[in-house]
Amino acid sequence: MRFLIKTAFWFAVVLVFLPFFDDDADKALENAPQVETMDAVLAAAGAINYMTKICADRPAVCEKGGEALNALGYRAKEGARVAYKLIDENLGDTTVTQVKDAAVAAVAKTSADPITTATVIPIPTARPDPSN
Repeated sequence: MRFLIKTAFWFAVVLVFLPFFDDDADKALENAPQVETMDAVLAAAGAINYMTKICADRPAVCEKGGEALNALGYRAKEGARVAYKLIDENLGDTTVTQVKDAAVAAVAKTSADPITTATVIPIPTARPDPSN
């Protein structure tokens, strides 16, 4: 749960600082609302102070919130597994598998003892004898 909160925080920080590296972003943000740094720090400190008081006044709220974040963590973990599965299915390197299968089949046809590692080692041809 703590990991997810930290990850969300740092992701938000990255998103806030990304426009500094793009020249077009300055033009797009000219009319955006401006925030004073000191006001933002004071608001964040007040929010943290308020959140700690909620947990002291109503522990059930923090307990249920922790359970909800824990459940969201499990869902995020499952979502990451599904995303990995989709990426592996759609972007997996099928050509390597196809070449490996073809190499195994070719060796099996020519040899009584097929190579199962799909590594084909070429046999060099004999060199001509220099004394002749």
